[in-house]
Amino acid sequence: MPRGTARGRIVPQSLSTDPRIGRLTLKAALLYDRLWINCDDQGRVSGNPAEIKYAACPNIDHITKEDIPELLKELEDVGLINVYSTSKVTAIQMLDWWQEQKLQWAWPSRFPPPEGWQDRLRYKKSAKEVVTVNWGVSPENSPESSPELSAFISAVPPLT
Repeated sequence: MPRGTARGRIVPQSLSTDPRIGRLTLKAALLYDRLWINCDDQGRVSGNPAEIKYAACPNIDHITKEDIPELLKELEDVGLINVYSTSKVTAIQMLDWWQEQKLQWAWPSRFPPPEGWQDRLRYKKSAKEVVTVNWGVSPENSPESSPELSAFISAVPPLT
């Protein structure tokens, strides 16, 4: 499991009453929960249908690799996800991520953020150094105060 992916991500209780979920087919609703628990710390996951099938629903025969693009469109149409292309891969951003996840630590994603999205980072660079960016409202959490962040993010290998 890549760094920045939780071993046990919790699906938010608020999804049970979200009207957007009620507008989904059962397959799309099931896939959404499975995508959520496979996200990295920034709320991203691969948009490749084969990878989604393997990671999110390998034993659910009712959801095929061929179904996944249509199900992703359904999720995107109701405003739950953003499917976007990077220079190398297709990725998915969970749009309610920071409203629902209250993380103590958050590593950078291996996927670049979609346009207009702002990552929140807090991770241990070394035993004595914690990098914090956009984590709170204090000046030390601003991107300008963490010049090493750019170097770290560019050093994270992209998924291929």
